[in-house]
Amino acid sequence: MRIDALKLLAQLKKPYCLQHVLENLAILPLDEARYFTTILADFSGDLFNKRVEGILESDDAHVRASLIAALPATGIKEFVAPIRKALKDADPEVRIAAVWALHDYQEQRALNSTVEMLRDPVERVRVQVARALGSHGTETVLDRLKELLFDENEVSTVKKAAIAGLSFSETRGSVDVLVEKLRDMTGELKDEVIRALAEKHDARSLTRMIEVFKDAEPKIREAMSEAFKRMRSRGEESLVSLLDEDIPSLLPLIYNILEETGWVESIIRRLAKRDPKERREAAALLARIGTRAAFRGIVLAARDPDEDVRVEVTKALEYLNTPEGAEILSDLENDPDKRVRKYTLWALERIKARNLD
Repeated sequence: MRIDALKLLAQLKKPYCLQHVLENLAILPLDEARYFTTILADFSGDLFNKRVEGILESDDAHVRASLIAALPATGIKEFVAPIRKALKDADPEVRIAAVWALHDYQEQRALNSTVEMLRDPVERVRVQVARALGSHGTETVLDRLKELLFDENEVSTVKKAAIAGLSFSETRGSVDVLVEKLRDMTGELKDEVIRALAEKHDARSLTRMIEVFKDAEPKIREAMSEAFKRMRSRGEESLVSLLDEDIPSLLPLIYNILEETGWVESIIRRLAKRDPKERREAAALLARIGTRAAFRGIVLAARDPDEDVRVEVTKALEYLNTPEGAEILSDLENDPDKRVRKYTLWALERIKARNLD
């Protein structure tokens, strides 16, 4: 009821309602707070600016933080200066709101200066600053985060914040910095770096990780394999999306990662699910992967009771009617699992019959 009442007051566009709405923006979800802030700014003009300036000088930190978070939606640049001042506010939530407001205003120079806030005494402030810096993603920020991470005299809390910032960056360079740090790390911070790499399931970062994985030394491959595993379903979905792009240089590497991380085996296990839809999706995915391990699962699905699953198996068998496919079938004929050997023979007979046709 309070939210509905506040929305109505904002939509009335009455100057005498302005102060009350601004002071109660905190009860609205952020996107709605921003929407109604633009309405207030449009109809009240200079009065809006005066009311905002007054609230930003008030003692209520909760109200100030909510207003600062909503102000970028207005596009009014006059508020950037007081927002920069709020970076040093005594209240952590105000500092966090100010950092994200500068991010949303796209004030690059001001945001670059917030790197020093990675030393903030409050952990949640450090994390949010790192997140804003990482998503901001300029080369200047990347270089500064790298400098902090490789500074032997820097404390671990600041290095953790720098790692968090790199984890939120979608630049290829952020992957290179994290991998470089893996080469001389052990213990707790190493786990932090692996966790940061596991957060990188956007297409650009993931592509760079795959490229690095290709030529990496065993120690780095092991750490990166762990990062891929920790991505779980998000990583699997991202890798499958990359398969759809059909980039020849990446395909063998993606197949390799899918097998090394155990994703192929997890997909094969879905063939035993009760839900036919899950089995169809698993069969289709295995057919697209097309490795020996994937076809091991495909032949197991050859006698599935669901017709659509069997259709996916038939499509996959068309690939096996090639020199590369014949080699896979030859390996599967000697598989230790009796069922795999049995269904492989069935697949061979199907291929022979099709060739005769």
